[in-house]
Amino acid sequence: MIHPQHFFVAGVSFRKTNIHLRSRFSLSPGQCSVIYTAKQVNFFQHYFILSTCNRTEIYGFAPCRYALCALFQQYTNASPDELSHYVYSKEGNDAVRHLFNVASGMDSQIPGDYEIISQIKSAFQLAKEHQRTNGYLERLFNFAMQASKEVKAKTSFSSGTVSAIYATAKELSKQKGIHKVVVLGAGNAGLQTVGYLRKLMPNVTITLVNRDAQKLQRAASLFNIQGTSLENLQNELKDANAMVVATNADNPL
Repeated sequence: MIHPQHFFVAGVSFRKTNIHLRSRFSLSPGQCSVIYTAKQVNFFQHYFILSTCNRTEIYGFAPCRYALCALFQQYTNASPDELSHYVYSKEGNDAVRHLFNVASGMDSQIPGDYEIISQIKSAFQLAKEHQRTNGYLERLFNFAMQASKEVKAKTSFSSGTVSAIYATAKELSKQKGIHKVVVLGAGNAGLQTVGYLRKLMPNVTITLVNRDAQKLQRAASLFNIQGTSLENLQNELKDANAMVVATNADNPL
């Protein structure tokens, strides 16, 4: 039996949920890979998953929105009651407009957020590597990227704060009496955090904490700052004024 295909987006975002609830819907790249490689029913093959600290959304073709919601139910910690209360969905042109709004930073917690572009690119590339995209999704992705570029180039919408990471560093720089900041995580977000802190707070001591020793050493050397293992986190916090958590670890650290 051939099921008619419609383009949908289903997900949760900061607009209706707090960080605790969003964490229940969150899907790591590893979890997304598991979903992409699972044997899905024939009518649900082409889709991609976008999961950030502010949203988890599934864009794709399905006979109905419930096919997308079924993935949330199967692969996240969300309860059926949470699914019914917090998952929104849009179809057709409304779903397309939603992606354009997200890509341009118009649907970000910090309007004009630059980080969302790289997050969408990574999410789409992962789906493509698992052969979950098609020609329509490719064109849609490219148009969304182009729309984002035009918004940034032709308007002043993104002329203020460029990302949540920058906003965090900027807020810290306004505080008095800060002499030491601990940054937990040496991934892209952690490196960006350290870079902004060095620029905005040049006289503050920065200590980078990470589980992976090699990644930690490379990152610490790059910025000429102190680096230490996760086991030393409590000791480092004793004389620190602030800590920035910049990690997407699956388990609490």
